Amino acid sequence: MLAELTAQYGAFADLVYLDPPFNSARLYNHAFTGAKRTLPQKVAFADTWQWTEATKKDFHEFTEKESPNEAAAEFLSAMRALLEKRDPSTLAYLTYMTRRLARIRAAMKPAASVYLHCDPTACHYLKLAMDAVFGRALFVMDVIWHRYNKIPDRRLPWRKYHDNILVYRATPAAVIKNVLRGTGKMVRRRKMKKVGGRIVNMNEFVEYEQQEVMTNSVMRIADIAQGKSPEKMGYQTQKPLELLRRIIEASSNKGDIVLDPFCGCGTTMEAAHELGRRFIGIDVARSAAQVIARRMKERRGFELIVGDKTPTTLRGWGRILPDDIGRVDAPVWARFQYDAIAAIPKAEQVEGAIQKTAQQGADGGIDGIIHLERPKTRARASVIIQVKRKKQPTMTDVADTLLAVENNGAFMGLLITLNPPTAGMRERAERAKNRFNGEFYPKVAILTYDEIKSGKFAEAIPYAYAVDPELGKQPALNLSSQGAK
Repeated sequence: MLAELTAQYGAFADLVYLDPPFNSARLYNHAFTGAKRTLPQKVAFADTWQWTEATKKDFHEFTEKESPNEAAAEFLSAMRALLEKRDPSTLAYLTYMTRRLARIRAAMKPAASVYLHCDPTACHYLKLAMDAVFGRALFVMDVIWHRYNKIPDRRLPWRKYHDNILVYRATPAAVIKNVLRGTGKMVRRRKMKKVGGRIVNMNEFVEYEQQEVMTNSVMRIADIAQGKSPEKMGYQTQKPLELLRRIIEASSNKGDIVLDPFCGCGTTMEAAHELGRRFIGIDVARSAAQVIARRMKERRGFELIVGDKTPTTLRGWGRILPDDIGRVDAPVWARFQYDAIAAIPKAEQVEGAIQKTAQQGADGGIDGIIHLERPKTRARASVIIQVKRKKQPTMTDVADTLLAVENNGAFMGLLITLNPPTAGMRERAERAKNRFNGEFYPKVAILTYDEIKSGKFAEAIPYAYAVDPELGKQPALNLSSQGAK
């Protein structure tokens, strides 16, 4: 997307802030709670890296074909010589980051600045990458965000309370200003005047509000991940608005374009809008666009234009799901799995942990749950959802779903596939039946992704009685043979 924007508009960004993965070897979830429980919990992104054939291809494309930045290409080549055997995961991470930093540099106007948010895990490597892409002479500051209320890992002898933010200019012409805020304290001073080369006391006093400089090399700002901040959107890596306010005020003017190429839950977007800037946010997760659109509408009354490239057809998903998709491509698979479940209308009725570990088989056979309630007895039942990644489903997938139904005491299972099942699979799935509200349903219903999108699930499961167990809505929706409403 960034390359497409640059090809169309040239250098367009007046300020760039990016909070990319930190090479932490962790999976980060997005779990909605309370009033925001409108989507299933899911993996927001996987900060894990492997030196694979695909990564090697990216490396060669950047160093030998794509990169107009000779220093950046030389940097990556040097890192390969150093890390390929000793630390291949860091080499994969640096390949990913250096390539994107070069594209960010191409998108920046001459007067623009860039703020790269990182932490000590890979800060030293990223500083070298930034020196290569932007030039060491354009380095401004390593800003420390002191997260004074963060709960550290108390098992560590040195407890971590800070993140790093590397600041660079695109060119020496870039301007970075002091951000001053009133302290609320009034200061009274004598009025002095220069007369005939001497300073004369005018016997008058002037009062003004004391100002505090907010752009220091150490910024003490609370970490909103702790406590009950009204800003919280459910993202484990969410940053506070105050942090982005200071950055945006220091390095942009009203009407400027602020770019965030790893926009997550949209803190940069909200801060930019609040301060009268325009903004562009890019994220690999479809859910990020949905969260940001809702956030901006609810908190700022702003209707956001969302450019969503997530495939919504069988053909679209077929292009990006290779036959050998597995551990390396788990984030891509997790997006398909989430999208398949989110495609069920009234997604707030679906509760479950979507792809907890981004690896097949680690979720206990449950990718989501639809909770049912009998209208007269109020007895509860559940439909377990399984989403299968294979291009061609097999009889084993039916057996796995049946086993999950039995192991979890569920009423039935909903098996979502990319391509249509065989007649034998459907016969096996429909052989055993359960009764609900006077009607019989197969223990396993098989629907393709396209059938889910077209609303055919309403004919396969007793969805008219789906409820949200946390909010207690009953019945939450009424789907008839007419399909989803």
